[in-house]
Amino acid sequence: MAVLLRRLGQAVQRQPETPPLLLQRRLAACGRRLEAALGALLPLRLNVEFMELGLPRATQLPWREAAFLALGQAWQTAKVNATPQSLSWRHAARVSLATTAGFLLVEALHIPFGYWATMATLLILQPSVSTTWPRGIERVAGSVLGAVLAVLIGLAVHTPLAISLVVFPLIVATMALRRVSYSLHVLFMTPAFVLVADYAAPASEMVYAASRLGNNVLGCVLALLATFFLWPDREADDLDQRLAKAVSANLKYLLAVLAAGGRWDSAIARLRREAGLASNNAEQVLQRLRIERRLDRSSGVGLAALRTLPLLRRVAGSTARISLSPQAEPATPQLQQWIAEVSGEIDALLRGAADVPAPGPCAAEGLTALQADAVAQVQLLRGLLREHVQAQAKAQPDKLAPA
Repeated sequence: MAVLLRRLGQAVQRQPETPPLLLQRRLAACGRRLEAALGALLPLRLNVEFMELGLPRATQLPWREAAFLALGQAWQTAKVNATPQSLSWRHAARVSLATTAGFLLVEALHIPFGYWATMATLLILQPSVSTTWPRGIERVAGSVLGAVLAVLIGLAVHTPLAISLVVFPLIVATMALRRVSYSLHVLFMTPAFVLVADYAAPASEMVYAASRLGNNVLGCVLALLATFFLWPDREADDLDQRLAKAVSANLKYLLAVLAAGGRWDSAIARLRREAGLASNNAEQVLQRLRIERRLDRSSGVGLAALRTLPLLRRVAGSTARISLSPQAEPATPQLQQWIAEVSGEIDALLRGAADVPAPGPCAAEGLTALQADAVAQVQLLRGLLREHVQAQAKAQPDKLAPA
């Protein structure tokens, strides 16, 4: 299906006035086979009819107005996202302050090759303590072994041609091991830097190796200090809160778009940004927990987040399609009330209430294809969370039972 969609796009781009009938029929056949494999109709029907959308022709603004409009939109985006509530913003501020402090320190102390310390701070500093600490240890250990290797190579190699022949395999090993092991990556990168520096300004390899090691240790210390004292995160304690906020924000966004029927205003734009920010924060916390192998401490919430957060992106995608569609219609009061009731039910489920009364099924009559797709995503989200809460409730007596 992806190949067919790509070919459809290319055909329309080449000849927009000629409908690609053959590709449309193949896409429809592919959709029928997919429905047969799933055993159910797709929530969003494939519409392969060639149609004119009748969109208004875009008018090109003068460059001054276009520039002011772009700056205004950028300012609104920065104002909403540059807040202490954003984990990305906090990490960006942490990296900025740490690298600036490192730069000022090496300038004040006149440390040779001080940019190595700044780069080490930038590369070691991670969003949480438990990932920054092992990365710093790996960099320092790799730098120690790499400095020893650089000194040994320097004792045996002296001519520029020999240095070039040795540096080449070191660079190849550095790039090849970058995604395999960070300590091995640093181990081969350190002698490469030391030998290149010695080639540019001949001196003792011991001096360059010691300078490289000292700068890496300084960068590691700065990164650890920044992680411990600049907005330290406690991901395991607030994953459940992040998940609840993400679900609530996305459902508020969906409800506002359904009520507006495709009409766009500043309130919906604010809800969209809040939904995206809440989903980003929850996904970043979950990713860190998975990297740190700490999901076992909050396995229940972690399992729910693993299944819920990707579905929230699909809910946001369905909401965006409604808001951008010229055929969108305002939702009926019954549909809006059902979404609001399901939102309250999901909020109670995330608080751990297993006996929450479930609203009745949403009536499919009168729903547009876009609304039916959004309803299907919300029903799936509710089913996943209810299943998770019921499983947790069954597991609790087992944990409390005596061995």
